[in-house]
Amino acid sequence: MENFIYVTDYTLWKSVTDGLYSPYIVTAESGTSIPKDISKYTDKELKWKEIDMKALSLLTIALPSEIYQNYNTYKSAKTLWDDLSMYTIPIRISENLNTYTLDELYGALQSYEFEEAQLHETTIKSTLVNLDQ
Repeated sequence: MENFIYVTDYTLWKSVTDGLYSPYIVTAESGTSIPKDISKYTDKELKWKEIDMKALSLLTIALPSEIYQNYNTYKSAKTLWDDLSMYTIPIRISENLNTYTLDELYGALQSYEFEEAQLHETTIKSTLVNLDQ
């Protein structure tokens, strides 16, 4: 997914890595920064907001339907990406899988499968609770 977003539109990838763009203004009275009202955004700031929403939409569309309900409330592509990244195989961070023994690879896969099973079980329980209400 990372490569797809990066190659499709680098600005989308920057939104995923840098987080939600939020322009601020400095108040004249106290000199503190406050979030800028959206009605006062410049065209460039509106474009960055649009990029943020596209990045978030792209990530949520890619989610399997069984876990979508757990992640559809996110407001930022970065926070969604960070939370989803903990469910990837830990070995993913290595560029060279040849440095791992078969036992290490097998252990990582078992750990990943266990986490996936727990996530699936949690999703099913959540769905059943929602149906009972």
